[in-house]
Amino acid sequence: TAFLERTQRVTVGGMVVPAIGIRRHPIDVALDFASLARLHPGRVALCVGTGEAMNEQTTTGLWPPLRERMERTTEAIELIRKAWTADDYFHWKGKHFTSFFYLYDKPEQPIPIYCAGNGPKMAYNAGYYADGHVAVGHRGQHLHRPRRDRNDASARRRHPDRRDATGDNGAVRATGHRLPGETHRR
Repeated sequence: TAFLERTQRVTVGGMVVPAIGIRRHPIDVALDFASLARLHPGRVALCVGTGEAMNEQTTTGLWPPLRERMERTTEAIELIRKAWTADDYFHWKGKHFTSFFYLYDKPEQPIPIYCAGNGPKMAYNAGYYADGHVAVGHRGQHLHRPRRDRNDASARRRHPDRRDATGDNGAVRATGHRLPGETHRR
């Protein structure tokens, strides 16, 4: 929050929040980011991922298989968006999460959600459920397959034009603008 207070235009987000319900429940993540977005409208983004064993397993003793963590991540995205947009209390009974909740102080503007991950499954989920994809630890030349998977998924959604991938060490943005020094679309 100190960085947001001292700047006027920079968008800041948590990279990467594993909202898979092992250490943090998606509703807690929704509350935290809604509060930040209320204080700094239009300048907050959320990036979710499946977590890392060195963080989740060592602190909780739990480490579900990748398939379950992927399911938890996509369900968390849906639950977080529901919390940010619901007009009244809502019941959530999903495969991994149950909640009865209403967020009184909603973000004034939609908070973009990005998915972090290296493989084609997360790229697909980013295209289908999120606003962008962050390919952690890869350079742009490694994005060709995840980008295709992400584009295939986003084509199935209502607004596929909102999603765009760029390089620069795997940074991916939904804005469609090029990164500094980038000469062509990847």
